[in-house]
Amino acid sequence: MLTIIREKTQGIIAIFILGLLIIPFALWGIGSYFEGGLGNIVAKVNDIEISRRAFEDQMRRYRQRAPKLIESKAGRRIILDSIIKEQLQVSSAQDMGFVIGEDQIRNMIFGSFQTRGGFDPRRYQQYLSNVAGQSAYGFETALRQRGAVEQLRGGLQHSAIVTRLEVNDILKLQGQQRSFDYVAISLNSYLGRKKFDDAAARKYYDENLKQFMSPEQVKIEYVVLSIAGLAKQAQPTEKETRAYYLENKTGYATPEKRKLSHILIKSPPGASSKEDRAARAKAESVLKKARSGANFAVLAKKYSDDPGSKVRGGDVGYIKRGQMVKEFEAVAYQLKPGRVSGLVKTAFGYHILKMTAYKPGKQLRYAEVKDRIKNEIALERADKRFG
Repeated sequence: MLTIIREKTQGIIAIFILGLLIIPFALWGIGSYFEGGLGNIVAKVNDIEISRRAFEDQMRRYRQRAPKLIESKAGRRIILDSIIKEQLQVSSAQDMGFVIGEDQIRNMIFGSFQTRGGFDPRRYQQYLSNVAGQSAYGFETALRQRGAVEQLRGGLQHSAIVTRLEVNDILKLQGQQRSFDYVAISLNSYLGRKKFDDAAARKYYDENLKQFMSPEQVKIEYVVLSIAGLAKQAQPTEKETRAYYLENKTGYATPEKRKLSHILIKSPPGASSKEDRAARAKAESVLKKARSGANFAVLAKKYSDDPGSKVRGGDVGYIKRGQMVKEFEAVAYQLKPGRVSGLVKTAFGYHILKMTAYKPGKQLRYAEVKDRIKNEIALERADKRFG
């Protein structure tokens, strides 16, 4: 069955990527070290912790699409349950061996960010920064996990359980042969034998009036209401837009970002002490090579157990605070460009980090976000009127 499902994967993922281009993916790659976040834990699914930050990110998405849902305790519970359900599906898909290959991920991305018939890396980076709010690694991890879940769902939807008795019955029916005689009676041979006069036709009509009734029809007038249409009528003034910017200035700043590469030597929570010691010894050996001047990208391609970044020489792209588990993030934000960290232990194993670039945070000027703010205010007003 896995073979059949994997043959159908490309179509499933093609549909999924279209959804990603419209609404940021809500799964956030839960379970990857990019989505641990900081802060209180709101739920725990098996050994995976769901942080308050992840929950609040999902709340923000629902605030845009279904603002009334987050106003009640029951609504917030529905949102949390959806996160938990999604994580359970990811875990089940991984346990059952559903995998999205690197070639599929690459084809999805290359096919979705095209300019003049070719892949446009600039468009891809703009989408990651402005829409998804993720690094390339985090985005691709989410694609990989969601794709595995779609494989699992597709497998269940297109699978059927057939008993041996049903198989035998079908085989018997397929092998049966029967002979029979029949007589064909043509209606045309009777049409000319009997004539009907007008009186008979009138009588039939009178007795069967309902058969000759035309269907009831009505004419109505209607008004189409849409948030987009209302938003056009609710545009804020220049004074209101600037005041909103000043009140929410901290929300219009680009965070500090660091570009990292890493090497992962797996040692999952279920590993025995012997397996963990072996993983640590291997990680220490690789770390020694990295600090002795060996090419970090070459080491990552040779030794790393992380399939997503391994093919890129360990590159996980730019990250910002809150995207990674706390152990990973704590070390990442102490590194200086070009430096290699010591071993970093997380629930996934032992990491070796290298910081390759740095982008300081920046406060966006009013002119840069003016149109965005006007749109946000107009949509918020329209949503209130629409509700």
